[in-house]
Amino acid sequence: MYTICSQAQDTPQNHKIYDSKDGFLVDNVSAMLFDNDGWLWIAGHRSNPNEFKIESDVSILQRYNGNSFHTIDLPNIKSETFSNAVIKKRQDGNIYVHIQDRQKNKYSQLFLLNPKTLVSKEIILPIDHINIKDNYELTLYPYKDDFILFINTNERSFIYTLDSNLTFTLLQEIPNKKNVLASQFMGFDDHFIINDDRSGILTFDTKGNLLNTLDAEDLGVDKNLIDYNLNINSLFIYNGSYHANFFSGTEDYFSYDPQKRVWIQTFIFQDLRNKKNNANKIHNDLYGNVLRFDSFDTKSGIQMSRYLNALDHPDFTYSINLPRVPVFTSRNFEKEVFIGESGQLHHIVFESSNFSLFLRNYSIRGILPLNNKKILVSTENNGWYILNPKTKEITPYKLTLNGQPYIADENRGFFKTQNGFWSTYNKGIVHVDDTSRELETYIHYPVSSMIEDSTSIYYGTHKYNLMRFDKVTKKHHALTKTDTLDIQVITKKDGIIYGATGDGLLVYHNKKATIHKPTTTIDGNFLLSIKNTKPYGLLMGSRSGELFYFDTETLKFKTIYQDPLKASIASFLLDNHDRIWLNTFSGIIAFDPSDQSMIRYGESDGLSHFESNRYSAAKTEDGYFLVGTLRGLNYFHPDSISKNKIDALLELSSVTYFDKKTKARKRELSSEKLNTLTSITLPAEHRNINLEFGLLGMFINETVNYRYRFNQEEWNNLGRENLLNLVSLAPGNYDLEVEALDSSQQKIGESLYLHIHAKNFIYKSFWFYLSLIILLGAIGFWYILQLKKRHNLKEQFATQLINTQENERSRIAKELHDSIGQKLLLLKNTLLLKNESIDNSIPLVEDTIHEVREMSHNLHPFQFEQLGLTQALHNVIDAFQKTSPIFFSADIDEIEGLIAKEKEIFIFRMLQECISNVIKHSKATACNLNVSKNEKNILFQLKDNGIGFESEFYENSVSNLGLRTLKERAQFINAQLRIVSIPQKGTTITITVPLL
Repeated sequence: MYTICSQAQDTPQNHKIYDSKDGFLVDNVSAMLFDNDGWLWIAGHRSNPNEFKIESDVSILQRYNGNSFHTIDLPNIKSETFSNAVIKKRQDGNIYVHIQDRQKNKYSQLFLLNPKTLVSKEIILPIDHINIKDNYELTLYPYKDDFILFINTNERSFIYTLDSNLTFTLLQEIPNKKNVLASQFMGFDDHFIINDDRSGILTFDTKGNLLNTLDAEDLGVDKNLIDYNLNINSLFIYNGSYHANFFSGTEDYFSYDPQKRVWIQTFIFQDLRNKKNNANKIHNDLYGNVLRFDSFDTKSGIQMSRYLNALDHPDFTYSINLPRVPVFTSRNFEKEVFIGESGQLHHIVFESSNFSLFLRNYSIRGILPLNNKKILVSTENNGWYILNPKTKEITPYKLTLNGQPYIADENRGFFKTQNGFWSTYNKGIVHVDDTSRELETYIHYPVSSMIEDSTSIYYGTHKYNLMRFDKVTKKHHALTKTDTLDIQVITKKDGIIYGATGDGLLVYHNKKATIHKPTTTIDGNFLLSIKNTKPYGLLMGSRSGELFYFDTETLKFKTIYQDPLKASIASFLLDNHDRIWLNTFSGIIAFDPSDQSMIRYGESDGLSHFESNRYSAAKTEDGYFLVGTLRGLNYFHPDSISKNKIDALLELSSVTYFDKKTKARKRELSSEKLNTLTSITLPAEHRNINLEFGLLGMFINETVNYRYRFNQEEWNNLGRENLLNLVSLAPGNYDLEVEALDSSQQKIGESLYLHIHAKNFIYKSFWFYLSLIILLGAIGFWYILQLKKRHNLKEQFATQLINTQENERSRIAKELHDSIGQKLLLLKNTLLLKNESIDNSIPLVEDTIHEVREMSHNLHPFQFEQLGLTQALHNVIDAFQKTSPIFFSADIDEIEGLIAKEKEIFIFRMLQECISNVIKHSKATACNLNVSKNEKNILFQLKDNGIGFESEFYENSVSNLGLRTLKERAQFINAQLRIVSIPQKGTTITITVPLL
């Protein structure tokens, strides 16, 4: 049994919650199901205030693809207030949607919805044939190949069958005082049973004749213990048979024998024996797994228990804070469950068999195996714990300092002593008495890493010293100054101290420190981990994903492994087969040096988080590994884990574009049409398209990232956004490819492909000129030559005009600065020397000088030619930062000499205009300028977190002079301008400039 320790905040699974911020709009869920394509459908109602501020409940139907929610509208709903939606799936995959008035049961509506095409059809109920005039209720249950329909009024009830051709057949009319409101249904070959909340448990034959009503005596229960009619509390299928628990004064469960039509007492749920049975909801999946929800008081919430093989004991229990037993569904309880309640959708993914996960919500730092059953673990900010990985018990290791409770942070390791532990905290070294758990502190300097021998502790620091702490005298001693080094980890081999630093390998020997660099690159020299191993010797991992071997005799480095993702190596362990397990910032890698094979494990394989923490990896005596991450501790045996295949499909969820037939923007949601969509044509006047995609069939709460590219060129990262907004595509043909990647950058499913043809205006096309040539003949050839000549002249004129404008700006700026500015400065100094009445004159002159300088700088940055574009961009960011409440930051590569000088001023002007627009319009709190280079281009990217805007509106706005100017400048210097804006999330502007 897996019992959750609330003190340790441990969970056996990944638990994500979605609400209205994520697009989930169902306030109260009444039903959930998966369609045949893997979409999750949620039905219910949501509160909607009308114009008089009165809350009313409206029916709502949504679908979810693993990334985003879509609200599906049904036409011809009679009422927009006080209604609820319920859904049932047919064998052919279509869905019945039942809309029920929730106020006075005035009406019911039934629709048949095709989840692929999203086409719905209202089904005319047979209420007119049976002359129902008053209020009625309707319930619907699948039975054999058809459905059983119950129509209930205050006076009588009717039982119908509804076949796949939407034909109703009346089975039975039940007279007064026998009205049926079916809340549960059990179907068999020659009869069916319903649980009616008012009339009890009724058995009917296939013609609708009432055969019997179940009595308490049939269960061996005293009927005096029942307040009302006998009713079913919970109902589920286990081992092919229906099982039920009754509101009957007994805690026993009963299984149903359909041949004898009797209920037989069965002894299941042994964990509930001698307890009050409060199991309010029990459900089974198609694989025989059972999930039980037990309701507690409003403070304790709901307890969820899962049974995989037998119902005697759950394999785990988990408490979830819900006010009542919810609606839930799952494709496989062994892997996940979806829970809908109170405006939230919970997705709980159960723990993988690969890894046992502990302290799931905490960042792990120090690990010390005391034995195979007792592990000391420290977290970054949440204290220490004792873990028994075999029983999965977690106990807080409560520390005290000066007699008061204390939570130690920034621990960078443990050493066992005779009566306790040595460790570190944010001010130095500590010793913990294992009996009293009192800390004794030895303050000197924060410790980044430490090792020990019999008498001393050696530790590294951040740009201070390499230190030695004497365990006997309790004194700190500096070994050598390392004030230029950021020491990450240290180790000791043959009396020599080796340290992984940000500048390479530190070697301290005979009171002398030297630095050895493994590569010529900065990232390659930034070492994060180091360890002396058998049989490989001294190994170290870099920030850029290299694993090096260092020969201590020749002082030479050898690259053993290069990570294709360049993921930083935080730590590494060796298993009993001499495989090296690299704990990186993108998963855990099993690397075998003998054959150079590697396997990467990530969140999709059960890892608690893809980013491993430094200082937090250990191996137990029996060969198990403990690896700490940013979110939780992973316990596993390296011989017992395997890759999980992510069985998911990347598919389009919606496409929005301009439809030339309807002359309006069109949003396509039909999966049937989207799955067959391979090509799309955009008209010349509306070359914009919005694509939304998602992963169907995923059983994991994986951190999914998306990327796309055109025509097999470089990838563009979308991050976690499953939206691609393409604005003002240049005319041409594009082969779009979209990929989904997991947290370890492994591809999920197959790529998504779409061919996009962006039309050009006819008068700009080749066929237009060809037609002119055919029509005009020889004259046309001469005319084309003239057009080319004119075109060249226009370009020369435009070039001269723009250059003349910049030269004139430069001349005016220089004259303002050198002539008028200098004269005003001279006037100021003259007034000061003459000591005349200048109290009012000097400030005026100073203001004038400042204004002239500002005008000069705005017209032309006079330091541009001396400082270059890189420094000019730094200066403009600094200038805007000083005058704006927005936090500006910049990450700028050195790009001097990579762009033609005549283009630099255009780029500078464009970025200056964009930053000014951020200040004026975005309402952002932060803005970042990133300048990076690759083999072909330089990318200038400006990103803010403001309110954003609808890109199409501004793109199609003729009056938007700023955007037109940006486009014209970009076209002039042969650059690519891309604007991606998401309302309420921000705007990203990218300028791509080819290299010289």
